Amino acid sequence: MRLGIISPEVLNTLEEKYSDDFIIDKERKSVCLHEKYKTERERTDAFRRLLTDMREKEVFRSFKGWRNECAGGLASGLGVMECAIKECREEASVDDETLKSLRPAGAIQSLIINEEFKPNCAMVTVDFMIRRGLIAPDEGL
Repeated sequence: MRLGIISPEVLNTLEEKYSDDFIIDKERKSVCLHEKYKTERERTDAFRRLLTDMREKEVFRSFKGWRNECAGGLASGLGVMECAIKECREEASVDDETLKSLRPAGAIQSLIINEEFKPNCAMVTVDFMIRRGLIAPDEGL
């Protein structure tokens, strides 16, 4: 099952520059954080360090302008689909051909507690998994 797209260029870059931090399976086009990061704190710290390093070194063009944030919201003056397209381009470098198949699937509203934690990220992931039949609505996680 595919939950995301990893381009060969990204796989090559991660393998060349960050092989001590990621386990990369080029055949399956998959990337996992290295198992040496055992705890949630270690994984969080590793991701923060790696993403900051990638941004500062301009490893990926999609990191240009990144401001230490997650879970894009609706930008002022943009409609929902316009904002979704903008976020897909910015956050994941999704190409225009792929964006042609973008379709609305629902809406989720949530309260933003503070700038560091946005509970809607988990809700969006669970919603996606239910819609794709990866988990049942009444199944425990």
